[in-house]
Amino acid sequence: MQKRVADFFDCGFAAMTPVRVFVYGTLKKGFDNHLLLANSKFISNAKTLHPYPMICKYPSFPYLIDAEGEGLCVYGEVYEVAHQTIQRLDELEGYPDHYTRREIEVVLGDKTIVKATVYFLADKIQYDKYPFLKEFEMDGDFVLEEPLF
Repeated sequence: MQKRVADFFDCGFAAMTPVRVFVYGTLKKGFDNHLLLANSKFISNAKTLHPYPMICKYPSFPYLIDAEGEGLCVYGEVYEVAHQTIQRLDELEGYPDHYTRREIEVVLGDKTIVKATVYFLADKIQYDKYPFLKEFEMDGDFVLEEPLF
C-alpha cells in the first residue's frame, strides 16, 4: 500500500518533528516558567530580525504585539522543543484565545537568521500608550531601548 503525505501527519509524523521556539519573557532561563523547557534543547540567545512592540501591561510578564516594523528588536532565547512541549506552552499561554503564535525570523548569537515560533498577544489593545521594551529582565528592570555602546 502506497502512503500519501497526509498519512504521515495522520500517524503523528508532525508530532515527532521538533519546533524552534523564541521565548522573550517568563519562559527564559531564570524565570519560573522556564521549567516547561527543561527537556528542550537550548539553541542560542537571539533577537527578532524585525522590530515588534513588547510591552508590560502588568509588571510580572510581557506582551509581544504582532505589529512587525513597530517597536524594537526584542531579545530572547531560542529552544528546540518537542510537540508535547508545544502543547504545554499552548496551555500556559492560553493559545489561541489569549495568545496566538506564528513563525518569525530571529537572529541567533552567531548572526544566523532562522525561523522560530513566537507567542503574540491575541487581544487588540492600545499598546502605543506603553513604553516599548527590547528585553524583559528578571529583576523588573526592563530595557527600554538599544544600548549606546
